[in-house]
Amino acid sequence: MVRAYQEVEPLTIGELWAIAISLRILYVENLRRLAERIVRSRADRQAADELADRLLGLVGDESYDSSAALRQLSRAQLSTAGRVQLFQRFRDQDPAVTPALRELDRLLRSQGTSPEELVQLEHQRMATMNVTVRNVVTSMRLISWFDWAEFVESVGLVDDVLRSRSHFAEMDFVTRNRYRNAVEELARRSQRTEVEVATLAVDMAENASASDSADTATQQRIAEPGYYLISRGRGALERALGASVPTTRRMARTLLRAGGALYAGLLLLVSASVIALWLGHQSPVTTHIYLHADMTIKERALARVPEPNSIPGRYRPADDLIDFLERL
Repeated sequence: MVRAYQEVEPLTIGELWAIAISLRILYVENLRRLAERIVRSRADRQAADELADRLLGLVGDESYDSSAALRQLSRAQLSTAGRVQLFQRFRDQDPAVTPALRELDRLLRSQGTSPEELVQLEHQRMATMNVTVRNVVTSMRLISWFDWAEFVESVGLVDDVLRSRSHFAEMDFVTRNRYRNAVEELARRSQRTEVEVATLAVDMAENASASDSADTATQQRIAEPGYYLISRGRGALERALGASVPTTRRMARTLLRAGGALYAGLLLLVSASVIALWLGHQSPVTTHIYLHADMTIKERALARVPEPNSIPGRYRPADDLIDFLERL
């Protein structure tokens, strides 16, 4: 049925995944509608019981006019469930003794029906509601058990394009889902349909030609649609589609392409800072000059430094320090 519908109006990948959610919403809405009908019928039956108690004199209100009350009954005031409840309460009464039963029968016949037909209609309605509730619960269980991932892949038009012209079917589900996510994103950013995006990626993979010096692995990689959907060929596919790329995405790609140079630069900066701390330099700029100076410049600099006025020898601690250490 879904494939027949897509012959007229193709569904996107997101719409295919939304089928399960839409079915659940429909079933919940049916349950809500049935629950409201059940609650209204219960309230009407309760109101009918109260009215029957008064008409049969079980309440003890002598001022209550039963004939006037029955003449005021209408479909808006009391539903079919309430009228059936009244008839069931009066069915064992004698019409000659209970005027309310004659008035109810006259009211129903004036509306083109009879108490027997009304009871049969209400029983049919209750049976239909019971069957509907049972079918809704069973259907919701089947929805939970159903493999929707397999269903989406079996009816998706994007999957058909990728599966028929590449090794898409041989991949695992995670990789296939990455392909589909890339197709969705490119379709949104390029105002193209998802089928058009998938077809263009497959066409670029089939028409790709590597340089003569490229190895076999490189040739196989650029001949795969995934190279243009989720790998280094993504930029070429975006340009072919005219897709807009966010600035943050462009910056991230630039940093990834310059990963080696960025790592070397950060390593050099950290190393210069550490050396500056070791040598006691005032700033990393001084360390940078020191690192680039040759040995001749360093020898001349050392020659200009006066020798320290220190007497060579071993360190001898004070006597009080030695006495303190011995007492420990």
